[in-house]
Amino acid sequence: MSTPIEVDVLIVGAGPAGASLASFLARSGSTTSLVISSAPSTAREPRAHYTNLATMDTLRDLGLEEDCYRVGTTGSAVSHIRWGDSMLGVEYARAWLGGHKPDRWSDYAAASPCRTVDLPQTLLEPLLVTYASRNGFNVRFSTRFERFEERADGKVASTLRDVITGAQFEVVSRFLCGADGGRSTVERQLNLPMVSNPGPAAYNIRVKAEMAHLMTHRPGSLHYCLRLEKDYPFIPLWRTVKPWHEWILICFPKPGRVYEEPSRGSDSRHDR
Repeated sequence: MSTPIEVDVLIVGAGPAGASLASFLARSGSTTSLVISSAPSTAREPRAHYTNLATMDTLRDLGLEEDCYRVGTTGSAVSHIRWGDSMLGVEYARAWLGGHKPDRWSDYAAASPCRTVDLPQTLLEPLLVTYASRNGFNVRFSTRFERFEERADGKVASTLRDVITGAQFEVVSRFLCGADGGRSTVERQLNLPMVSNPGPAAYNIRVKAEMAHLMTHRPGSLHYCLRLEKDYPFIPLWRTVKPWHEWILICFPKPGRVYEEPSRGSDSRHDR
């Protein structure tokens, strides 16, 4: 190993949590700190997207509010959740998303000067990482956290590995922050108890398809397609990423159901 790097704070994970923490620490004047990510860059998939008033208040504090509106989606395009037979079929119900209900606009205005925005991680993370790095925070990708050790002087010695070269190096910090997701290496070493287990996993499929002709009278951020006449093993949800040409098709397995490939000779249009 090379000579240990001394920093004030080491943040493991450069997603929304880690990059936000880095940005606020940088805003507060912490310039001898480091955030790392084992990924080669910010998120490639949209992932989390709906950004509420309270979050926008904090991003406003960073001076990022207008940048969020510029790259995100606001207004009627993302104001509804819909339930229907399909993207084209019968619509069963529709509900307002938070921040869009007309009879509560005065309440929203009294609560915050901001607006809600649909801001996928692919668009939010670069804003936060750029802010942190431009304000004195060091950001390092392709760097994996391996383990830490608490020293007698109260500091934390963390062993990191460069994903590209395989070289190990050590970072000594006053504080270690784990923001490395549901499979957190920091959490496993701390042996923190988990109070619940996640439910059945959903399957996300990124789709680029022009559907503007379907959205004239049914715009919305989330579109549940229930197909009530047949008991499919999945509940599909079309989520708007960019109106109306980029989507995430989310397939939720129904509880107790296991997906099976259609048998030979079956009508795959209905059974798949």
